[in-house]
Amino acid sequence: DTRHCYCSVPQCSNNKKHFPYLSFHDFPADAQIRARWVTAIRRDEGPNFKILRGSTYVCTQHFSSKETYVSASGRKKLKKGAVPSKFPILQDTTSCRWFHFLKN
Repeated sequence: DTRHCYCSVPQCSNNKKHFPYLSFHDFPADAQIRARWVTAIRRDEGPNFKILRGSTYVCTQHFSSKETYVSASGRKKLKKGAVPSKFPILQDTTSCRWFHFLKN
């Protein structure tokens, strides 16, 4: 159920309920690329974070426009080998701004 999609990136509060126009991407099945995602989003798998197919996502705002394309159905998809690279920079504990975030 995509209404319950939440982005796994720390400090990102995007979810499908509040941002239905965003795409949410499953972690890749390929172990090497999945490891690059985990490193990129600065998370470690353990008791507080488990990657589960169909319930662990990264929203499209964390990918550059060069790593995405729009499918025939109009959905934003990832190109093969895409790795998240855009993240918020914390200015203090209550606000953040996007680093390298450009509207696609």
